[in-house]
Amino acid sequence: MRIAPSLLPKAFERVDRQQKTTILDLGSPSPQTVSFFNRFRCQVYFANLLEWPAGEASDEPELDIPDGVRFDICLFWDTLNYLDVPVLRRVASKLAIHIDTGTRGHGFLAFSPATSFSRCRFRIEDSHNLLAEPDQDAASRGHTWKDIEDAMWPWVCGATSLMQGNRQELLLTKDRY
Repeated sequence: MRIAPSLLPKAFERVDRQQKTTILDLGSPSPQTVSFFNRFRCQVYFANLLEWPAGEASDEPELDIPDGVRFDICLFWDTLNYLDVPVLRRVASKLAIHIDTGTRGHGFLAFSPATSFSRCRFRIEDSHNLLAEPDQDAASRGHTWKDIEDAMWPWVCGATSLMQGNRQELLLTKDRY
């Protein structure tokens, strides 16, 4: 399924192809995504917090980020839907020292936590086009944006956009956008 995100381009709008960009991608690398990242002068850290295809989130987030790394972009994809609040807090705590006011986060959250949300593997064709391959169903934790915002401090919601399939797209910032 092809998705045309409206906020992902905003996450990449400050990226200069000549400047080094540091990206955290919480998905699994795909040839399309790696090809997209190769268009930039960047360093990418992949850290899939969900064990594909096991369907259960790790109790302890495995974010092996070297000291001194500052991310320009963090791609959460739909991971935020499947992690318990205590795990989200540990992820946010580990990321807090690696982000600043220029960092942009991007992800998807269920618009209605009461409605089923099918997990996907996302691949980037370009900042205006994503390929979403449905993966096995997993139990969403039923988070609201307030739950995510409380757990993911210091991230705040800079913008949201409603999408098809019970998704809302999020642009996250350390300060308001």
